[in-house]
Amino acid sequence: MFADTDLGRDMRHRTASLDHQAGSLLPELRGVLPTLARHTDNLPAGPAVPPVRCPPSGVNPSGVTASSVALIDGVEAADVLLIAGPDHFRSVAATPQLAVEIDDLQKHFREGPCLDAPIGKTVVMCNDLREAPPWPRFAEAAVAAAVHSLMSFQLYTHNARMGALNLLGIKPDVFTVENEAVGAMLATHATVALIADDERLQFQ
Repeated sequence: MFADTDLGRDMRHRTASLDHQAGSLLPELRGVLPTLARHTDNLPAGPAVPPVRCPPSGVNPSGVTASSVALIDGVEAADVLLIAGPDHFRSVAATPQLAVEIDDLQKHFREGPCLDAPIGKTVVMCNDLREAPPWPRFAEAAVAAAVHSLMSFQLYTHNARMGALNLLGIKPDVFTVENEAVGAMLATHATVALIADDERLQFQ
């Protein structure tokens, strides 16, 4: 599936890690793939983000983020955050605009779970941003924007480029073990979709 390059090897490791995290729930969760494809077909392309070619499964980042909102109870917004240096943040397939606003807060404060996930942690989760989070300035601003729960999955790291699938909840205590398993599976497909478009994104 992936080319025999540093990035390809990293993608194989990342998808294997995320599949393992989904654990025993993964076979059952794979049944949601037709739903992912349906969401992909029905979503209009955003004007600021060129369309991404679909991998063989028919899933693209827009389908992944839309399905994250549709399939995970309590998730109200999702996006894929691409980072290429300290000042190059790009929100892809945001559903809805709230996800972009939360990314902007993390860029502004230089802290937050979506930044921790790309730079080394496979999964970063906070079920209540009001309770002593490790990102105090970001957390205060996020709560003011009505976001109380977040979970971010590392998608890839390659040279200075990083990416994460970010899931946001308006209520606290949104994320359970089952929700994390669904998110891990969706993150796997987001990774595959991004690598399918590696030529346009110039990852290599």
